[in-house]
Amino acid sequence: MTGNAADFWDRLASDYSKQPIRDAETYARKLGATQAFMRPVIRVMQFFGKAPFVSFVHASDVLQELQAAGFEPREHWAHGRANSQFVIATKA
Repeated sequence: MTGNAADFWDRLASDYSKQPIRDAETYARKLGATQAFMRPVIRVMQFFGKAPFVSFVHASDVLQELQAAGFEPREHWAHGRANSQFVIATKA
């Protein structure tokens, strides 16, 4: 992610992290359709909603302000499952 994109998301972090999913039914349908392709032998990078359906998820981002705003990606997407790792990178 470029510095400009990271700066953009850092400015929005506090509000973004508190927003509910607007259309939960559509989100759940799309999530289910994607989950149908997942298998325990698959490793996924940065798609935490799939964590229960694959062997491991590794995600990284530079959005430090999301974490500062109290948004914990691992808890939000992986629901605390041990098969995931989320790393906040530093901006260059």
